[in-house]
Amino acid sequence: MLLQIIQLTLVWLAGYLFTFLWLGNDKLPVHKRVLILGTLTVGLLLPLLPLGSFFPVDLLAKSGPLGLDFPPEAIMLPEIEFQAGQSYFRPWSMPLWLCIWALGALLMASRLFYGWLQIIRCLKQTSSIKLMGRCVRSLPPGQTMPFSYGTLLFWPGGANPESEEWLPIWKHECAHIDQGHTYDLLFIDLIGIVLWWHPLLWVFRSHLRFQHELLADRAALSDSGTDKNAYGRMLLLSRPEKLYPIKVHAFHQKFIKKRINMLTQSNGSPNKCWLLAVLFPVLVFACGQLQEEEAETTPEESIESESTSYASRTEVDTIITFDPETFEESMALVESVVYTEVEHFPIYGDCDHVSDDPEAAHNCSFTNLMQAILSNMQYPRSAKDLGIEGVSFLKLLIPAQGNQIYASPHKSSIDGVEDVAALSEEEVQAYEAIDAAAMAAWQSIPKADWQPARIGDEPVTMELILPIRFSLQ
Repeated sequence: MLLQIIQLTLVWLAGYLFTFLWLGNDKLPVHKRVLILGTLTVGLLLPLLPLGSFFPVDLLAKSGPLGLDFPPEAIMLPEIEFQAGQSYFRPWSMPLWLCIWALGALLMASRLFYGWLQIIRCLKQTSSIKLMGRCVRSLPPGQTMPFSYGTLLFWPGGANPESEEWLPIWKHECAHIDQGHTYDLLFIDLIGIVLWWHPLLWVFRSHLRFQHELLADRAALSDSGTDKNAYGRMLLLSRPEKLYPIKVHAFHQKFIKKRINMLTQSNGSPNKCWLLAVLFPVLVFACGQLQEEEAETTPEESIESESTSYASRTEVDTIITFDPETFEESMALVESVVYTEVEHFPIYGDCDHVSDDPEAAHNCSFTNLMQAILSNMQYPRSAKDLGIEGVSFLKLLIPAQGNQIYASPHKSSIDGVEDVAALSEEEVQAYEAIDAAAMAAWQSIPKADWQPARIGDEPVTMELILPIRFSLQ
């Protein structure tokens, strides 16, 4: 996920630099509107396209297996200690950053729905009338300035849109409706529910509203025949209406000074925009070609060359298939390579926020695994009554494909006793209960949360040893 966010940010940043630094103050509201919406859309979709990592080189540096010298047998995970009588249930186990994001997303969604509620309230307080061949909503007394949302135009009662004073404002609001400016902002608001934390999104939203006002001003001047100086004086003498609902377009709302400055500027040349239209597909195609050159070797060749320095062993499994229609069984021998040393460890749970750091991802994975096991652990009553402690070892086989994680007892807790023969039958059963409790805790956690180990970009099968300690103190 982090890599996709970086890609999105780079695309948005490139679009921003081109639109507002290269074009600068050029009076090209149509082109800038298209560029803003296009940049937002491309930034969202391009990381999802099958162009490899989108970057011409892999920005995530490859590292060895956490810098540790592992022996050629199964790797031992850190020990998980379960203390009797202590509660490990964590109902709020979401990371802090995820809680903050969820809160921000909830606030953005609430703000959007609040704006819709304001529009619904205005609809209930107004009546429908027909002016100049268009159905509008007549505002109640006390609200003297019009505004628009979607296809709705809210017009002050008693104002004549054919008069010299009100005709430019009428054309201005009609331009917002006819050009669909509300839907541009709705598109950004929906993105903002998820990416509310991204500063460029707010920058694009502010600039897009400004381009909307320039487009509406242009339509008002051309359709009403109003002089630029008179229109500018009208903007200067206007006052913002405090009763405006949020999420609407209004003549007297924002960017008064900038709009007056734009009235005196000549239209810019669209040649720069046409140059971008030619260069952008070329850049995307070049990125795709670079990815194809990096992927000239097949995945099998790549993993075979990369895995020569990683310890592994070959196991032969017997696969028996039963056909219920013919009542026949077929048996096949399947060879599989099990690695005990890899480049990127298996990941349990959500660790995307540290996916670019192998060691941090490994620590995050173990923390998630420890919390999942401890929250489902129960200390055996028989062992607790006899005051027995011990460490049970589980062998985990995490395959490269699928979510079926295999676990089996590797070393019993009774193996830590020096004189097993001196144990009573009840004590032996208590140690067996410890081993059973460790296996039961493992079987209760969600297995679909695993991501397989990787060598390079290829998933591989890996074997791990998980020690679980049962402690009374």
